[in-house]
Amino acid sequence: MKKIYIIFTLALLLATALFAATEQWSVDGKEMIMQVVADGKGGCAFICSETNSVKTIVWLDKSGKSIYESTVSNAVIITCSNKQLVYKDKLSGPKIIQIDVKGRKKEFSKSESDAYVSLMHSVSYPSEMADKKGFFAVKITMASRQALVRFSNK
Repeated sequence: MKKIYIIFTLALLLATALFAATEQWSVDGKEMIMQVVADGKGGCAFICSETNSVKTIVWLDKSGKSIYESTVSNAVIITCSNKQLVYKDKLSGPKIIQIDVKGRKKEFSKSESDAYVSLMHSVSYPSEMADKKGFFAVKITMASRQALVRFSNK
């Protein structure tokens, strides 16, 4: 009977070790992280701000390196993959902006944006904090700042 308990305990410890998350990297999220969208390959895009309401959109690759960063007004991330970031921003009027993996920006024309933005006002864009290899978490650091942390599932 004692042998069964030892085997059971070892099996539990092994299962716990197999399912333990491992921190891979973290980046400064300023004072508030508002939306995070995983790209499905270990990277993500997120929107953050300081207390003075200056907002920033940041797109990171799977190693946590910045692909794109820009000041935004009232932005929302529509989609993020490892090949493109698409977001809506009200800076200079509602616009849809597409960024490619090299950081090149394409803004939809005012008439195109008007057509698409009117449909999007009724749709909410929640955070997507996980992909098949891991997940993101927000950590409070010293001085009430936040950090975006990437964990692998291993």
